[in-house]
Amino acid sequence: MVAIKKVSISNMDASSRKECDTEITLLQMLDHPNLIKYHTHFNHEGDLHLVMELAAGGTLANKIENCRKNNESLDEHLLWRWLCDVASALAYLHKQRVLHRDVKPSHIFIGDTGQAKLGDFGLSRAMSDATQCAMSCVGTPLYMSPEIVRGEGYAYGSDIWSLGCTLYELAAGFAPFFRTDMDFVALGYAICSAEYPALSSDHFSKQFIDVITQILTVDAAQRPTAQHILDLAGC
Repeated sequence: MVAIKKVSISNMDASSRKECDTEITLLQMLDHPNLIKYHTHFNHEGDLHLVMELAAGGTLANKIENCRKNNESLDEHLLWRWLCDVASALAYLHKQRVLHRDVKPSHIFIGDTGQAKLGDFGLSRAMSDATQCAMSCVGTPLYMSPEIVRGEGYAYGSDIWSLGCTLYELAAGFAPFFRTDMDFVALGYAICSAEYPALSSDHFSKQFIDVITQILTVDAAQRPTAQHILDLAGC
């Protein structure tokens, strides 16, 4: 059983086509148990078909939505496991000098044995040894790091920030900087000052809350690396 991602390319502009080519190139070079595995691709009737590993468990976004509907919460031990899984994937990517640039619950899938697998590499960027940061503004607003919001250069710490937002959302049921209005100025201010509702110490351990606090640090240089997160979590 596989999953097939179909992308219409017949009327695609040059930028979008380049994004598809980027995803294919990256998928061909990456191999890690916590990344969605690429098998092959083919063109058919004006569409590009990517043949990928099937993650039968859905996404972390599905898990969050189900918890909201049923007024339930996820066990902390599960959150630790998924944190380790995604941090492991990011540690591998960053060692390969690849930024994911759009880490969020809907891009993290659940495999057959319950492990988390990072996918959707359309916004990824491979960085050369001579490149220290990227300058383009990409990603999903709720999970954007302060440096992206400020329009500054950013590097691997932005992926870490997005992972922290994802971990918080798994715990709280909503993103740390979620707003019911469309006030993007206020959203940007909250992100750049790391202002978000505190998690309850009655429901989560001090270690868990401390890890999120360390990850959601405004100064990218002070955030833990993916490998450091693995060490903190005892993975």
